[in-house]
Amino acid sequence: MSAFNYNELKKHIGHKIVCVGYSKGAISNQETDNPVNVAIECETCYEVLLDFDQPDEYCLECDAPLYLDECGDIFLCELCKEKYNLERLWKDHDANKIDALDFNESEKVRKEYQK
Repeated sequence: MSAFNYNELKKHIGHKIVCVGYSKGAISNQETDNPVNVAIECETCYEVLLDFDQPDEYCLECDAPLYLDECGDIFLCELCKEKYNLERLWKDHDANKIDALDFNESEKVRKEYQK
């Protein structure tokens, strides 16, 4: 990305700016497609000004976007993790009493671990 601040973005005033979706390495302009990345690009300079990848998952509590390298096995954002006794959850997980998938898929199971 090249637009990290005011001065960098200001360089593109008057240029042709577009929003483009990318699906599996190809450009996708269809609104019905489900692109894996969306970018704001300057077609005048051939620069990506800003881009975001599609999240891997969403927080079970607040729908915040999550990326698997950040969230791990439990689909909760950092703020929502504070609402649960995850220490007990991981002890039960280590004792084979629960699987992370059970926590993610069952509201009933999640209620058992709320603080």
